[in-house]
Amino acid sequence: MKKLLLLTLFISLNSFAQEIHSFYTLDVPRSKANDFVKMHKKFIDIYFMGSEDNKMASTWLFSHTYGSDFTFKVIEVYPNIIAQ
Repeated sequence: MKKLLLLTLFISLNSFAQEIHSFYTLDVPRSKANDFVKMHKKFIDIYFMGSEDNKMASTWLFSHTYGSDFTFKVIEVYPNIIAQ
């Protein structure tokens, strides 16, 4: 019984400590990639500086090339499910 209680406690506490990640992919033409990166940086800087109660913990921007297509993957990290 102690092992079951300990396992339940461990799983419940571990699930509360995890961050929430939101993923989305954007199709951007190669010719406009530089403008898109600058615009994304400007938007994120405004978001993080503009409000004391911003809900996003961090954000990542990745470029992804496959075949002849070019996309960006944006990953936003939130501290919990409520903030998302």
